[in-house]
Amino acid sequence: MTIIVYFHHSSYRNFKDYYQKNLVKYYQKEFPKLVSYNRFVELMSHALIPLILYLGFAEKVIKFKGGDLQVTPRKEKNKFLLSRR
Repeated sequence: MTIIVYFHHSSYRNFKDYYQKNLVKYYQKEFPKLVSYNRFVELMSHALIPLILYLGFAEKVIKFKGGDLQVTPRKEKNKFLLSRR
């Protein structure tokens, strides 16, 4: 998720260039278990829900695999309830 957020704050126009020309070249020490670009693209889908929550869209309904997923904030700080509509 950190890599995806940093990409959006960078000046790179596409993710492939950012990953291959910046991350792999300059940030191996910060990300010692960095996977190949193709594998990272496959894994990006796992960061979707946490990324949406991080970006502050917790009160919106998102389309998720053919159904609606309702993300509702709870009273406890930083806790969310995920439920199907």
